[in-house]
Amino acid sequence: MDKPLSDAERALRASEPSAWARYALATVLLHEGRQFAALIELRHAIDLNASHAFALQDLSFMLNLVGHPDEALEMAIRNLRIAPTSTLAHYHVAVPLLTLCEYERARLALERGCRKHADDLGRYRCEALLMQVDLLTDHP
Repeated sequence: MDKPLSDAERALRASEPSAWARYALATVLLHEGRQFAALIELRHAIDLNASHAFALQDLSFMLNLVGHPDEALEMAIRNLRIAPTSTLAHYHVAVPLLTLCEYERARLALERGCRKHADDLGRYRCEALLMQVDLLTDHP
């Protein structure tokens, strides 16, 4: 991963403050297993562009992963407000809700996500997570 990391760092140095450059660096850091460094870069990306949907989604997912589901939910809701028709935005709201054992709220977010676009690939994530909610709640 030396080349992707050096490329991302070079892009960061070569440009004006860029949310995309910070996001690219965060992505490389995530792939290297450096979650906390990636979290910092994702926060920088959002500081530069509060509407950066990819950074908000990844930050939400990572915060949930490292044990901060309340903050993860806040980021996911921010993203949902920016992209209310995105199936993935609904999926990212459901993930921390599941961690918080708020199964019915998670189900509602996922069902709304599944209804957004029949051919959207994000719909399949929503459907898969909805099946997990069904298993957790003994829902038929």
